[in-house]
Amino acid sequence: EEEEEEEEEEEEEEEEEEEKDRDENEVQEEVRVWEPG
Repeated sequence: EEEEEEEEEEEEEEEEEEEKDRDENEVQEEVRVWEPG
C-alpha cells in the first residue's frame, strides 16, 4: 500500500511542475505582448 501511495505522489508532483511550466509560458507571452515596440 505504501509503495502505491509514493508512486501517486510522484505523479502529482510531475503534474504540478507541468502546470508551473505552462503558467510561466503564459506569463512570458503576456510580457511580450505588453512590451513597447
